[in-house]
Amino acid sequence: MTTIPRNLTGHAAPGKRLAPHGREVLRQLLRRNSSRTRHDVFPACVHLLKNGQFPPLTLHAAPTRICRAWPPRAISQALMRPFQSMPPAPQTPPPSWTRSILRRLIHTAPARWTLGAIVSLTQYRVFAPRTVQAMRFDLLRLSARMRQPRTLESPSSPKLHLGCGKRSVPGWLNVDVASGDRVVDLASGSLPWPDASFQAIVSQHVIEHLVLEDELLPLLRELNRVSKPGAEIWLSCPDLEAICRLYCQDRGEGLIEDRLRRPHGDLGLDGLPKQHIVNAIFYQDGEHKNLLDFEMLEWLLRTTGFESCVRVREADLLARFPEFPRRNDDYHTVYAKARKPESPGEKLAGLPA
Repeated sequence: MTTIPRNLTGHAAPGKRLAPHGREVLRQLLRRNSSRTRHDVFPACVHLLKNGQFPPLTLHAAPTRICRAWPPRAISQALMRPFQSMPPAPQTPPPSWTRSILRRLIHTAPARWTLGAIVSLTQYRVFAPRTVQAMRFDLLRLSARMRQPRTLESPSSPKLHLGCGKRSVPGWLNVDVASGDRVVDLASGSLPWPDASFQAIVSQHVIEHLVLEDELLPLLRELNRVSKPGAEIWLSCPDLEAICRLYCQDRGEGLIEDRLRRPHGDLGLDGLPKQHIVNAIFYQDGEHKNLLDFEMLEWLLRTTGFESCVRVREADLLARFPEFPRRNDDYHTVYAKARKPESPGEKLAGLPA
């Protein structure tokens, strides 16, 4: 007897037991819906069938992601009652020829230019400014996906600078959604490189721009896949704990002084009260999707297969890779360093000097 994970049924009470036919129900779900299940949920169901427990990497999976043809409560009841063959999944009609043509046209360059023109022409009459900004960013993502090759390619460098923006670093493969050596949609959940391609990965102030459940977790799993055994990963983002602590100390005065000391000096306040600096950091005109502290960052790295996560500072990153330009952002930024285990299941006690 196997305990039902709550995220699988959505309605089972903690500690409730799975009926003996539960595995057969899951097999039917997978057999009938494998083409519609998410790429990160299908392996989880297979893992459950083989090992009798849900893998820890997909704790966010919801019942509707496992099977969209049956509602969560129906799946829960089917798992608990005496075994009966599940009713056939409702058949969805094949897409019409016009819909198929439109799906193909939407991924062409003229379609992307047309969508961009529509956004520009209607922004002052239909859409709010942040909506227009989000739509333009989605067009950049579409453009990056259109340029992605159909087959995996070997990287030009074993060192990956993820989300470089305008800060390309010599000797590294600099990638971003619209600039750098390689254009990649980081939020797509797929990276265009083979397994074990990189020995070092650095990403500064990028992960806060990704939705944690649907974009950041898949990206970190992909980074683990393309990392060589023993590879290092360095991440930084605004520190949720530090920002809240600094706000409680002086209502944002220190954050303003820190922003003025940095090269860009853009406060984003425009005459608003000093407390608004916290909103400016939290949201950044709608670009930030989440803020993390070190505990959350450590959980993300360990959940996606990395080990030996420790808190570091920008000085540690620059000492390890002096070619990176200095940001001077330790005041409100959390830096973390981790590594991929040398072999599956290895638990590393510390990081190399």
